[in-house]
Amino acid sequence: MKTFLYTTMLILLSTLIGCSGSDAYRGNWKAMDKNGNKWDILFDAKSFTVKNSEGISEKYEYTQNSVKIENAIKSYGIKLKDGRVFTISFPLANNTSKGIISLETKEPLYTIGRNEYVEYADLFKL
Repeated sequence: MKTFLYTTMLILLSTLIGCSGSDAYRGNWKAMDKNGNKWDILFDAKSFTVKNSEGISEKYEYTQNSVKIENAIKSYGIKLKDGRVFTISFPLANNTSKGIISLETKEPLYTIGRNEYVEYADLFKL
């Protein structure tokens, strides 16, 4: 019995360590930072690419390290290969078409929209 329990725990732990990104945020996003600069972000299963308005892009590897659902509002934690931690949140209940990418400290970096650029103030007016 103990062997079965340890094996099960080991499988669950290894699954959590290498989690791919959620389907909720995979794909293309139009992002806007707090200064109004526009970016394009593409999330794949284990990496994402950020491209600025001049077409310069950077790619980052990540793992999803948490999922939180509270009052129908979803948040996903991602950890970059270099150790930085970010949160992707969807503050509108049951709506994953508009969201926020923030630092671990909860400071917003980008607002994101599937079809359009979303300003921070507009996201909370909805």
